[in-house]
Amino acid sequence: MTETVLSIDIGIKNMGICVTYHDKIVLWYVAQTDGKTRDIINLMESIVSIICEIASLSMSVLVEQQPHYNKKMKRIFIIIETYCLALLPQCSFHAISSNTKWKKLDMIPPKVYYQRKQLSIRVCRGILENEREHAAWSCFFESHSKKDDLSDSFLQLWTFLKRDVSL
Repeated sequence: MTETVLSIDIGIKNMGICVTYHDKIVLWYVAQTDGKTRDIINLMESIVSIICEIASLSMSVLVEQQPHYNKKMKRIFIIIETYCLALLPQCSFHAISSNTKWKKLDMIPPKVYYQRKQLSIRVCRGILENEREHAAWSCFFESHSKKDDLSDSFLQLWTFLKRDVSL
């Protein structure tokens, strides 16, 4: 079993980050930028710093796969992937399709972006309310303005952890 799992939901202005240690959330937040190049470089330095800080012998990094037409987000993905593969050989890197969580949850996501985000929030809320090990994070989640980014990073991680367990 992987001890530490880092999940990153890439966005130009908001990047959801969730870290678990032995299946319990230890870090969960949204990194915000103004989308400008200098700000994104600072964000990447922060992410590399987080990866270095939590790097362990048994670590998985999950990053949402990016479409080829979104060049800026694809570059961010490639930077994270390259860093992990080149400098952390003990790290297990996983490029995760955004549809994976829906398949593993046995759900058909709405086609409309806003509706998918709302569904992601509802599913995340339900998990936080029903699973004791995550219940302490419920107040944090409810008080946050970027629930959609928190939800996406958490659900990506949660479905990864549950991959061998029947949902």
